[in-house]
Amino acid sequence: MRATILLFTTSLSLFSQAQTIELGKGINLTAEVVAFDPTQHSIKRCPILNWEPQPICLIDGKPYFGSDLDSKTPRDHFRSLAIDIAGIRTDLDVSGMFNVSSDGLIHPGQFEIAPVEGGHELNGFFSDGAGVYTVTWRIMAGGAIRTELKEAEH
Repeated sequence: MRATILLFTTSLSLFSQAQTIELGKGINLTAEVVAFDPTQHSIKRCPILNWEPQPICLIDGKPYFGSDLDSKTPRDHFRSLAIDIAGIRTDLDVSGMFNVSSDGLIHPGQFEIAPVEGGHELNGFFSDGAGVYTVTWRIMAGGAIRTELKEAEH
């Protein structure tokens, strides 16, 4: 019993700490990935032919990414994601982004950043083994907008 409690506590601490990774050239990403708590979200299932149980279609009234029409709730989601470029921290929109990776952590190989006129473009690739999706953010002068969030081919 004691080992179970320790393992559970260790898992929770993993999901509640911020993690920072370097993308090179003084650019860092800081993420907080947390365990998904279905009691804190509105979950809507949708009828698809004669699937039982019905798959989840909406979380908090919006389509979500990180699952291929699954009846199970997501394992985790971003609480926050911020990029630091030349000492300027910019928060990134992570709404609708679930099942960040197979281990619930972010990894440098999930991201590509490139300079664009007036700023940077950041691409992210996320999957827990199914439900692969990609995201693009445009970052300029301390502001950011998510320009794309879409399912990707496996």
